[in-house]
Amino acid sequence: MNNFNSEDYKAGFISKNMAPILFLIFLVLKLTKQIDWSWWWVTSPLWIGILILLIIVVVSYISLFVIKIVKKLRNDNQNTV
Repeated sequence: MNNFNSEDYKAGFISKNMAPILFLIFLVLKLTKQIDWSWWWVTSPLWIGILILLIIVVVSYISLFVIKIVKKLRNDNQNTV
């Protein structure tokens, strides 16, 4: 049985393509002088997702590093007792 739901597909399609669509909307508004935003904000839909992913990766590595240090300290304390 195929549980393919067209509504799920549409929701996924929209969420995956939201950043480029927003960028194009902002770009058109900027070029037609409808908005007076910085180019940073006009291009933000393209780089904010990457920035969030980068932050998640960095926080994950820091968490793993802290966990590794805590485990090592616990092992060292158990060996000295």
